[in-house]
Amino acid sequence: MNIHSWQEFEPFEDEICRMDCGNFGESAWGPATWKAMFNNRKLLVILHPVADKVLAGFVVAAYAGNEGELLKICVESKHRQKGAGSLLLTRLNRGLVAKEVGKLFLEVRDDNESATRLYQKFGFEEIGRRSRYYSHPVCDAVLYSLNLR
Repeated sequence: MNIHSWQEFEPFEDEICRMDCGNFGESAWGPATWKAMFNNRKLLVILHPVADKVLAGFVVAAYAGNEGELLKICVESKHRQKGAGSLLLTRLNRGLVAKEVGKLFLEVRDDNESATRLYQKFGFEEIGRRSRYYSHPVCDAVLYSLNLR
């Protein structure tokens, strides 16, 4: 399911905020941040529903012109290692290509091995690092890009 506006997002707000907080803790976005993101940027949110308003995961990207940035990907723990992340990333890439996005960027904690494996599986290439970028615990941010076309 693809979401392009706050109005489409709102019915899933509680579930997405719960998942976001459970997976990202202090760096989770609250409802006000989500709403501001929709109001100020072109966003594509892909949901992976497993039941009515129950999600296995979601992915969010912002895009402008021919570039996109993967902002978040979140998969509930009980759905990990079952292809949910790959499904979300595949759908995101297709959705961005349909919007004429040719290159996708992201950053990830260097200690997030499962995310790094997923991105490398999809062909993302490391393009840089931000030393000691993240806190709790302190670690580097690894920057990746992927040509979508």
